[in-house]
Amino acid sequence: MITLYACNFHDAFAHGTVRDIRARWALEEAGLPYETRLVSREGLGSAEYRAIHPFGKIPAIVEEDGLAIFESAAIILHLGERSDVLLPRDRAGKAQATAWICAAATTLEWTVGTLGRIDFFPIDRDADQKIRPMTEKVVQMRLSALNEALEGKDYLVGRFTGADIMMRSVLDMLRHTPLVAEYPVLSAYMARCADRPAFQRAMRDHLAAYPKESI
Repeated sequence: MITLYACNFHDAFAHGTVRDIRARWALEEAGLPYETRLVSREGLGSAEYRAIHPFGKIPAIVEEDGLAIFESAAIILHLGERSDVLLPRDRAGKAQATAWICAAATTLEWTVGTLGRIDFFPIDRDADQKIRPMTEKVVQMRLSALNEALEGKDYLVGRFTGADIMMRSVLDMLRHTPLVAEYPVLSAYMARCADRPAFQRAMRDHLAAYPKESI
């Protein structure tokens, strides 16, 4: 059975967006049996866990044969080799899904994460507030391009793939802002993905791992 490494020590603002949700969702969509092992804040830096994830981050998975995979995008791509729900088998479909997974993890998440860092973890408040308008403008440019790409489609490559797991998870990191709601196509896309039973199971288990008083 696959082991998924997750955690449950984040503050309430991050519940539902911590990146183990991506791996959980992918495993649920693929129908692969797995067990969850929670890693403490201190445990992330342990030699045992860093042998699995060199940077001591969440998530990681260890497969039945002991193969360890870390980073959410890599996990989705790897599990896609075991499930065509996550990664199409035709050449074009696989290439497109892979490109969107990478786009979500880099082009989108970098700017979205920067905005979140400014809002939740300011380093220098004055300096951060000076760069926030331009950061938000870049996020809006990315969202506009994504909105255009999704026009007339239910999912990024036509049908649901692991690319939608990555993309919806990144967009959810903007939930403390009104930015996604400014784009009806993106709002509908978010809701469509959230209606999937696999997402609902993954989110239920993700949230259940946190102490009830902190949810």
